[in-house]
Amino acid sequence: IILLLTAFSVNAQWVQQYQTVLYSHLSDIKFVDRNTGWVSGNQGIVLKTTNGGQNWIGQNTGITNKILKSICAVNSNVVYIVGYFETILKSTNSGTNWDIIKNGPYGTGHSYEGVYFINENTGWICGSGSLIFKTTNGGVSFDSVSIPVGYLYDIYFRNENEGLVCGEAATMFKTTNGGL
Repeated sequence: IILLLTAFSVNAQWVQQYQTVLYSHLSDIKFVDRNTGWVSGNQGIVLKTTNGGQNWIGQNTGITNKILKSICAVNSNVVYIVGYFETILKSTNSGTNWDIIKNGPYGTGHSYEGVYFINENTGWICGSGSLIFKTTNGGVSFDSVSIPVGYLYDIYFRNENEGLVCGEAATMFKTTNGGL
């Protein structure tokens, strides 16, 4: 009986969090510390918390009709978000304002699934079209490299040179030269 009671109490540690407005699908969540984090989702939804998820406040990104798939919070001020149809957003003031780096027409172009920045300027984006995009100037410009797989879902870099990307058909690729 004690074992069963312990099992139920261990599994009951998840508490549902509520935001001020209900949205349909949420895609990603990232925190920079125990209190400050962002969540992204459908219809250009971005929510922010500053109290560990107790309250969520909607943020106006200027994008209202696209799926925002992945967040990279570099620090408490600089946050990048990517999404479908060539959508790349950046905030340099903790999400108060968002710069639209790229916003392709709905239904066209690459869909971005993963984003990872190692600092405010250097980062990588992956998604559809077998391409990985890299910037070293905070998104002002991007270079790309092709990977022999149709769709890439997530990307991570340990440092400026060593990174991993994974995609469809159980594929994973590693770079030791910054993605070149």
